[in-house]
Amino acid sequence: MLDWPFIAKVNWPHGQTISLPQALSLLGNLRFDLGGSLADDVVKAQPAVVQVWFEPNSSTTNTAGGTPTPIATVHGTITLDAKTIRWQMNDSPSLATRVFVPGGRLLVRLHTGVLLDPGRRAFSAALDALIGSAQPHVPGGTFEGWMFVQPG
Repeated sequence: MLDWPFIAKVNWPHGQTISLPQALSLLGNLRFDLGGSLADDVVKAQPAVVQVWFEPNSSTTNTAGGTPTPIATVHGTITLDAKTIRWQMNDSPSLATRVFVPGGRLLVRLHTGVLLDPGRRAFSAALDALIGSAQPHVPGGTFEGWMFVQPG
């Protein structure tokens, strides 16, 4: 069985609760360390493969009940090199603070199917970096991690 390239490490505390200032700091430089190298043409193309969403706590934003709570897109810039993907928030800290005040979940997504290694193999969305144990590395998918922001 072939072992596909994968995400080896992230720089956020997956599943943990963090303060609003910690969230703003982390969003200044989210990082994915790769367990394999990206192909040169992928690095050159700099594909927009990262999404960051904020899901506010419904208990603090939805006082009427029964109404879905909107998800906020956090905007950012991505930078890829051979072994690392970095994402940096473009939204102003004051705007992000207003959005994050009720607390909630920051969801970080990486679309691995368009990340190719020099052998043209797609990276795997296996969660080794999040759960601390090796998983089967099948090609493609969406790598998802999250952290919870305390109400601020």
